[in-house]
Amino acid sequence: MRIRRLGPALLLLTVVGCRSEVDELSSSHYMLGLLDRNWETARKAVEADPPDFASFRAIQANLSGRVLASVDDSYEGDNKQAVLTKLEAVTSAYKTRVLSLFDPNARVIRLRAGVTVAQFRQAFRETDKVYRELEALTEGA
Repeated sequence: MRIRRLGPALLLLTVVGCRSEVDELSSSHYMLGLLDRNWETARKAVEADPPDFASFRAIQANLSGRVLASVDDSYEGDNKQAVLTKLEAVTSAYKTRVLSLFDPNARVIRLRAGVTVAQFRQAFRETDKVYRELEALTEGA
């Protein structure tokens, strides 16, 4: 009988004990680092022949609001508003320049009919310029 009472208490302690790990994983430092790693992978993938589009799904997930929310909640730099503004610019550029080139009806990530790899690479490079401005703002953060 005591074991039944102990179970919920242990579960509660486990959840409370993991709170710091949850906070760490949702921190702006972690989320910006994750976005940076995914972006670096995409930089390499876009230059591959043929380009590997799989990494662009991870960026889409990052930019769907997770990174923006974490920066808004936990970024402590003096330039927080500038970082938020630039992150919104990156998200907008990514959606309009890069995501718009993918076929939304395909089960796997592929370019829309009529879009060339050269067009895709150019669109990503233009978006990457905006992202590099974000990198400059968050360097060392």
